[in-house]
Amino acid sequence: MIEGEMAEDTSIIQSIINDLKGSSPLWEDFVSKGLKLHASLRSTAATLEAFLDSMLKIADAATSSKGASKDVGATLTKMVIRHRSIEQKLRVLSGYGITDQCNKD
Repeated sequence: MIEGEMAEDTSIIQSIINDLKGSSPLWEDFVSKGLKLHASLRSTAATLEAFLDSMLKIADAATSSKGASKDVGATLTKMVIRHRSIEQKLRVLSGYGITDQCNKD
């Protein structure tokens, strides 16, 4: 009975190995697409940071002016602060997949 179970286990293991050999291109494609996504997220975060820096300069200029422009400047400053949190979350997301997976090994 034990020999029969061992033969069955060996057959299952061999089947799994054969399945994994055939799925190698799928995993390579998955990893390749994941790396492209990671690069895009990092690039998007850097572009968003530059955009928000530019917007903050406009907000600061409007805040330091006279009249109703101060209100516009204050509103833009609040908007930049809120969007900085989005930028930060995007940076965390872009670093999460690669760094966490590499550190698990």
